Amino acid sequence: MTRKHDARWESTILRRIRAGDRAAQRELILRYGRPLSRQALLVLKNPALAEDVVQETWVTAFASIDRFRGQSRLLTWLTGIAINRAKSERRRERRFAPVSRVRGPPTPAEGEDLELVVHELTPERILMEREVRRHFDAAVGSLPEGQRSVVVLRDVEESSSSETCRVLDISDAAQRVRLCRARARLRLALAEFGPPPDPSAAREAATG
Repeated sequence: MTRKHDARWESTILRRIRAGDRAAQRELILRYGRPLSRQALLVLKNPALAEDVVQETWVTAFASIDRFRGQSRLLTWLTGIAINRAKSERRRERRFAPVSRVRGPPTPAEGEDLELVVHELTPERILMEREVRRHFDAAVGSLPEGQRSVVVLRDVEESSSSETCRVLDISDAAQRVRLCRARARLRLALAEFGPPPDPSAAREAATG
């Protein structure tokens, strides 16, 4: 779906939610729940905590939806709420969690249970697609937090540079440096799978 189409859909769904349409809230959750979960999981590395953060994000978003001014995409605004809550939760965990606490195991790569729509759907191709996706998720997860947030917003969620700066509260120069470094690290990590992916390939690997 194109960015222009997304903007039209967001405008419509926002109008319905503000009018008290509960079905519109459910549509928004179905549409954007997955990318928000991915962001929270990248920060927290714990599926249970990430799920709690996403639920809190929706509660906060719907309670403050009238304050959204449309200066960025609705998804970008939601992502900002999720990232801030995830960071707060991580700080809280570091302060109060016992040292012996064992975090839950990482979840399987998102989308593995979805049908893979590829040309010449062979077992070998399916295995390769899954392996690339797992490798991509691991590579993104290993990035420093600042680089990880920027590359996911820019190359996976397709946020603009100005939206990314607004969500992360960083300068454009910092955003560009972090994005450049993150892409360089990802190219190196994914080199064994062939030529380095462009941003559209990154989105496909992340969304499955």
